[in-house]
Amino acid sequence: MPGIVDIAVVTSPINIKKPLHTTSLYCFEEILIGGKEYENLSNEILDIQQISHYPFITLGKNTSTYTYYSNLFLNQKIPFHTDLEVATADQIFPLVKHNLGIGFYPKELISKDSDIFEIQTNIKNPEREILLVQDASRATNIATQKFIDTLSL
Repeated sequence: MPGIVDIAVVTSPINIKKPLHTTSLYCFEEILIGGKEYENLSNEILDIQQISHYPFITLGKNTSTYTYYSNLFLNQKIPFHTDLEVATADQIFPLVKHNLGIGFYPKELISKDSDIFEIQTNIKNPEREILLVQDASRATNIATQKFIDTLSL
């Protein structure tokens, strides 16, 4: 990113090195969800081993979200297999709703949809953040600063 863009908005966890720095814009929690076909799972508490047996929907390989969940599984010595990888988080919800698999999704974005069920897990997902990344070695132009001010409201 240095010298390429003025700012970036990303989700944690992410490894940032100087001269880049981050500002937290928003914190969120992800929960595991499934469609009607997976409703029976909402009556259990699944561990990571059990989750690995179901079709899994996640963001693509070049995202911090994919890296986070891949590491979560691998730390438990469980291969991380995805069945569907999407470009943006908002694409996960309709795929889950149409029973193409289960996936982690920001809790606050889940509508009161009777076709979506929370699947309880014993996974301790840390609170994640939406971060503003800036290059501290570069001056911020006025348009970028106005945008940052809008984001920080």
